[in-house]
Amino acid sequence: MSILKATVLSRVNKICKRSETDIDDILFEALLTISKRTGILTTQATGTTTAGQAYITKPSDLAGKLIHSVQLDSDDPLRPITWQQYLFNNRPGFCLHNGRIYLRPNPTGNESYTVDYSQKATSVADLSEFDDDAEETIVRLTAGKLYEKYERYSEAENQLILYNLALKGLSGDTPDDPVCQYNGMEM
Repeated sequence: MSILKATVLSRVNKICKRSETDIDDILFEALLTISKRTGILTTQATGTTTAGQAYITKPSDLAGKLIHSVQLDSDDPLRPITWQQYLFNNRPGFCLHNGRIYLRPNPTGNESYTVDYSQKATSVADLSEFDDDAEETIVRLTAGKLYEKYERYSEAENQLILYNLALKGLSGDTPDDPVCQYNGMEM
């Protein structure tokens, strides 16, 4: 099942006590932020290396730097390495630098490659690509951004706290800190 835009709109309006009819811009900002931060949307890109060229072009919809693996032909997937390791060691792997994915060992011929990576959201239509588990995260960040739009910063901050808690749950983490304190008691 996928998350519906109407559901998000309804929940955000209820939280913010508003009657907005179009929050697409704010919702898109939230989806973009969440996709970059979590790597929740994954995909593949394929292509062919150029002989003597040490790099391939990074996918244009790459979310931040979230590349999971690069595989040349039928070889084992390359592991991520740092730019320094790429420059000074002959350790096999790949690294992202200046908009390119550098490969070690350097391709000697035209080889097929597959890049598994996290993609950033490109529109509100991407909402349907998110799992139901992400709904709370999306709603809370969108509500926070709506509050910011109307310069209600205290309420925005509260929503961002709830967003971060939902984000931890989305990534499988459980919050270490109590949700709140009341009269010295953790709740």
